[in-house]
Amino acid sequence: MTMPTTDYSEHTTFTEKEYNGWNAIRSKHSLTFNTANESNIYVEYNSPANLPPLPQHDGVLLIQKTISGLIAGHLYSISLRVKRFPKDPVPHLTWYIDDTVQHRSRLENHHDWQRFVVDFRATAPTHTLTLGSFEPDNTHVHFAFDDIRIYPHVLHINFEEQPHGEQLILPGQSLVLPHLTLRHVSSKNGAKTGIEIVNQPVENRAEGKALVLSKGQSSDESKVALDLNGEYGYMAFAWSLIHYTGSVSFFTSTEPDPLRTINLESDGTPQHFLVRFRSPSGKPITRVEFTSQDHSYIDFILLKTHAVLSAHDTDSDDA
Repeated sequence: MTMPTTDYSEHTTFTEKEYNGWNAIRSKHSLTFNTANESNIYVEYNSPANLPPLPQHDGVLLIQKTISGLIAGHLYSISLRVKRFPKDPVPHLTWYIDDTVQHRSRLENHHDWQRFVVDFRATAPTHTLTLGSFEPDNTHVHFAFDDIRIYPHVLHINFEEQPHGEQLILPGQSLVLPHLTLRHVSSKNGAKTGIEIVNQPVENRAEGKALVLSKGQSSDESKVALDLNGEYGYMAFAWSLIHYTGSVSFFTSTEPDPLRTINLESDGTPQHFLVRFRSPSGKPITRVEFTSQDHSYIDFILLKTHAVLSAHDTDSDDA
């Protein structure tokens, strides 16, 4: 089993009308929170006309954040969802890494939200990321953005970096972890889920700290979700000590139905599975949902973006 690494990722959703450490750069910017429904809050930018660019930049800078904890040499993505408005000028979005233009995109489609993804290779543990809008004619700019994600192209998670030996939550509660948010959706018997030290280690499947499902149960009906900070084309993980049944469903952010559901079974004796799934191109995995009946463990998670996938990464499940 590949040894895990500690790396940086984050997901800013604006759902609490907070910027998660992102700072507005210029007081004249019109950055406001708006909402399509109660669960979809986004930021809308509506600039004054003829707003001059800042010195040493060929456009207007919107928001900025300094990120620490990156690994020099690792490849990362910055992604966000953006939408332009009908009859307004076409915006050109720009990402700066420190003071260097990394990428610029012209948003042609004004009907739907679209993903704007930029890749960069870290050269130091700390970089400053800046989102700007470049307008050749210095015209009025109006667009919306949401779901800023920063994540490595390859990520190993084995939960050993958790600061405490045990972190358990009840149905209806959530737990924010370094690379994902764990949500305990439901449980027939009120069983807990969370991070704990494995009580029956299984070599290369469940060792040290792991994600426990249906803790202490053998006849539960529990659902747990992982909302990933990043957007990944491939996911593999070990699911150990399954005595009865379980299933896992993989979702992308733009579709309500799962991309695929994998069902696992046992005859009452503990079984240990390696589950793997490769999503279709353009439909990255952003959420994973588990249903479980009995006390079992998820450990040794591997995530890869579509950009680094090889023909050796399959979508089959393996017992």
